Amino acid sequence: PHTTAAATPEGILGAARAADAAGLRSVSATERVVWPVAPVLLAGGVEGTPPPHQVSLFDTLETLAAVAAVTERVELISAVVCVLFQSPVILARRAATLDRLSGGRFRFGVGQGWMAEEFAATHVPAKRKGAGFEEHIAAMRAMWQPDPVSFAVRFYEIPPSYLGPKPVRDGGVPIYAGTMTEAGAKRAIRFTDGWLPVVSAESRWDGLEEQLRFLGRLADDAGRARLPIHLRAHTVVTDRPLDGERIPASGSVEQIVEDLERLEALGVGDVCVNQTQRGVPFDEQLDAAVRIQEALT
Repeated sequence: PHTTAAATPEGILGAARAADAAGLRSVSATERVVWPVAPVLLAGGVEGTPPPHQVSLFDTLETLAAVAAVTERVELISAVVCVLFQSPVILARRAATLDRLSGGRFRFGVGQGWMAEEFAATHVPAKRKGAGFEEHIAAMRAMWQPDPVSFAVRFYEIPPSYLGPKPVRDGGVPIYAGTMTEAGAKRAIRFTDGWLPVVSAESRWDGLEEQLRFLGRLADDAGRARLPIHLRAHTVVTDRPLDGERIPASGSVEQIVEDLERLEALGVGDVCVNQTQRGVPFDEQLDAAVRIQEALT
């Protein structure tokens, strides 16, 4: 519960301890750089405002570092950090620091960013997306290699240097791609370790299944093993079963368990059932997650 004006340090750490004790797989934190007062251009070319729960939020990596200090087992996921708004040298060190402090429990969900106002606020040209995003990831991976490290491409240069700390795992912090356009997915298959697709209020099973199969085909075409998938479901958990067509991973606990089995068959490894956008208090969200977990075991 690191978003909205109601978020508090006590609430964040209390929820983290409870999730760890309940045996949940992971906790996550999102990112929003600025919140424009005027409507912005959203996906699909329509004007609107970003989700209201993101008006105020604690910083992603600092929040997860605090959570790491009070937990022992639960994984920590950034979902997602828009990497272009920070220097790859600084961001790679922050990610490696969090990974070391958590004992290797960090999964680094990354994205390019989409809001023009955030690019303007951070003085990063929007044309940096695409090739610049790929170079940013490559620069961070270079930093995680044994010292001395160096890196030089069009947008970023690191002179031969000693740069630490290094992540726990030899391959660096696992990077999960939050870019789900066709072009972004094709690019990400070359340099990421996993996927972070999203189920929104508009999602339907046929579209989600096609998206997941598309990711699988990309991996096959590239000669790679299927990448781990962490699915973020902005959905609803109800006391009674929902009738008719449902958003994937929504409805009663029994319906969600059935959906999780269906998602597992499509290659999804874990699911974040998130009701924050619907204004559900976090203690109720945690209770729902625990009931789903218990129904699975």
